[in-house]
Amino acid sequence: MPYVLAVSGLKDSGKTTLCGELLERLQKKGYALGYVKHSSHDLSSPEDTDTGKIRARHIPVAHCSSGAVHLEFEDPPSLELLLAQCFPQADLVLLEGGKSLPLPRIWVGPPGTAPSEIAGIIGYWNRFREDVADPSEYGAGGEDRLVERIEKLLISRKKESLQVFLDNKKLPIKDFVGDFIAGGIRGMLGSLKGYSQGFSGRISLFLKNGEDSEK
Repeated sequence: MPYVLAVSGLKDSGKTTLCGELLERLQKKGYALGYVKHSSHDLSSPEDTDTGKIRARHIPVAHCSSGAVHLEFEDPPSLELLLAQCFPQADLVLLEGGKSLPLPRIWVGPPGTAPSEIAGIIGYWNRFREDVADPSEYGAGGEDRLVERIEKLLISRKKESLQVFLDNKKLPIKDFVGDFIAGGIRGMLGSLKGYSQGFSGRISLFLKNGEDSEK
């Protein structure tokens, strides 16, 4: 699953503006990106808006609203499943909004504007203030410095070799177990026509339950 970083703040604080700035800079550095807007508003904005500019950069976009995903799923998936299905190759997904979600986040606004129940804040960005040297605060002109902070988070994380979901819920799998299962699957696929042993991309498996498979 890609690294997910929330960009949260109060209404009209500049969340979409910051997402656009970060996505533009990270895309130029060669990262594969995704963008999720967690709000009640339509995402199909004109190109001259901040959201429209993000779409124009050909960055994959998903839209969540009050826990319901605006995509064609039979059952609304969990955030983890949404990310795994929509952004399988992404290094990073920026999730705009999502104040209640248990994610690391950048708070858009001065420190005093973040409610006490907001958790996971790794830094503050204030578009109405010039950038300062404080390692946890960023202002206008400090977007490159904030990108450097995000890159350090990306480098420090370990990517999972395997993800398993049952009824939209992700199973916790230890690293060595995931590596063992993934290695076994690749080994068995080696006997199939069209599969290359050197393949390093995404492998998708769709497994029916026992009752369905007998019908």
